[in-house]
Amino acid sequence: MFTALLAATIVAATYPLPHHFEYGFTMNTGVIAHEGGAKADAGSIAVDVVKVLDDTGTLVRVSEQSPARASQPPSTCVAYGTGLVQCDPIDTITVEEMCLLRVLGRNFLNWSEIDKQHAWHNGASDGHARESNDYRITGQTNGLFQISFERVLDVQGSDGYVSTTQGRLSYDDARAVPAFLTQKTVTRPQSGDRPAVVEQLTLSLRDGAAPSTRNS
Repeated sequence: MFTALLAATIVAATYPLPHHFEYGFTMNTGVIAHEGGAKADAGSIAVDVVKVLDDTGTLVRVSEQSPARASQPPSTCVAYGTGLVQCDPIDTITVEEMCLLRVLGRNFLNWSEIDKQHAWHNGASDGHARESNDYRITGQTNGLFQISFERVLDVQGSDGYVSTTQGRLSYDDARAVPAFLTQKTVTRPQSGDRPAVVEQLTLSLRDGAAPSTRNS
């Protein structure tokens, strides 16, 4: 079923640099149990892949354009295959930019960590928050790996919350980037009377776009 595993590993480790990619996105944010009032946003995200660092992090410049956001200069970030992202500045990175950056790291598909069920897991914690990520390859179509994922972020403290994200993406193994991603995130406060918030995000590769698999 997954005949391109070896080729994908080689390509992901050696893709030519620099690269420029552009994504279109839509983001809808609403509150559970509240009718109306949902916020919608749409725009584009430009990504310039600069180089791969000695520690395997991918150095990128990312910038977003949308009617709902004032123009900002590009941010410089390092994305790792584990989903770790470091940015300067970090405060201006949007939810949709961070979602994209999480899957731009070199060796996002690390075959040495993928089990016989085509699944893998990573996570992190710092004593205040704990995050876990589960991924699974569900198929392969036209050179794109179909991947489902779930992320749980548990933040402790007086303003603590649990954020659960479920989604799927189509990963272009020839360019080591996602061609399409959709996800739904529900964030529930751990205390108080604050309502749960729902975010629905879709990202699609525009520049040299690979075939969309959003209906597969």
